[in-house]
Amino acid sequence: MVASSKAGIGLEASIQVRNKFVEAYKEIMSMPV
Repeated sequence: MVASSKAGIGLEASIQVRNKFVEAYKEIMSMPV
């Protein structure tokens, strides 16, 4: 039970990090060079 909740927390954290990375990437791509 504890292991699965820890895995869920890790998954959520990795998804949030990936979302932030994607947002930053989109921001950089939309910037005029």
